[in-house]
Order: sequence, then structure tokens, then C-alpha cells
Amino acid sequence: KAHQESDQRDFLMDNSDQLTAIINTKNQVIHDLQAQLQALQGASSTDGGGPAVSAQALAQALENVVTTTAELDRLRGHARKLEDELKSSEAKLEAAKTARNEALAKASTAKAASGELEAQKRQLQLYEQENARQAAELASIATNNAMEVGRLQASLAAMTERCSHFESKAEQTAGAVQAPLGVALPNGPPPV
Repeated sequence: KAHQESDQRDFLMDNSDQLTAIINTKNQVIHDLQAQLQALQGASSTDGGGPAVSAQALAQALENVVTTTAELDRLRGHARKLEDELKSSEAKLEAAKTARNEALAKASTAKAASGELEAQKRQLQLYEQENARQAAELASIATNNAMEVGRLQASLAAMTERCSHFESKAEQTAGAVQAPLGVALPNGPPPV
């Protein structure tokens, strides 16, 4: 019984470390995306909003979109893993409840074990309360992660659309600059 309680405590402590790692990674991704979005907004406002966006800026924006998508997929996979671990923990709790109920039934006929049974009841209640608290905390974190993933996906879609728009403008500008066949391009600076 003590070994099982120790395993449950270790499992709960392991989940706390993983949740902290996920939250830190998520916060870093959010920070990076905000910096990229601010950089893109700054580049758009300083160039007068014109279609001239450098190929390097477009390539960087597309690379950032790919990196962000990969990070989102990794976070989703990690969130699924934690949900699976939570389900496993709940199954273990149900098994512990069943074992407790069986122990209660046996102990009700033995008066000598009543003091020990009460201590076990209190201990199990503490475990149940702690598990309920951690389950609520995990649910809250999962909800927050889902909302953040939605926000990041919307931001990603907006950035992708913006990159496509800039790419289209760059192609139009490049097409307008090319001379028709058979016409020589003038030398020197363009007329004012």
C-alpha cells in the first residue's frame, strides 16, 4: 500500500515538471511569434506599405511560419501525451478507490483494525483531494493551451496570407519591370 502511494506521489510530481516545461516552451513560442509579427508590421509601415518587399524578408517570414507550425504540432503531441497520462492516473485512482472500498468492507467486520482504517480513509481522502486539484489544474492548462493554439493558428494564417500577398505584389512588380521581347532596356537612371 505504501509503495502504491509513493508511486502516485512520484507520478504527480513528474506531471508538474512536464507541465512547467510545456508552459515555458509555449511562452517562448508566443514571445517569438509576437516579435516576428511586430517586425513584419514595422517593415510594412517603414516601407510606405508599398509592394516592394525583399525576397529575404519573404523567405524569413515563410521559414518562421514553418518553424511555428512544427512547434505547434510538437506542443499538441505533448498535450495529448499529458492527457493520456491524466487518464492513466484517473484509472489508477479508480483502482485505488476500488481497493479502498474492498478494504472498508473487510475492515467493517474487524473492530481491532478500525483505527488503522480511519487513518487510511483520511490518507485516501487527501490523495483524492490532491488528485482532483491536479486534474482541475491540468484541465485549466489544457484549456489555456487549446485557446493559445487557436490564437497562434489565427496569427499563423494571417502571417501566411500576408506573405502570399507580398509575394503576389513582388511578382507583379517583377513582371511590370521586365521589358517586352524585342525592346531594348534603356541605359542609365530612369527619367524623373
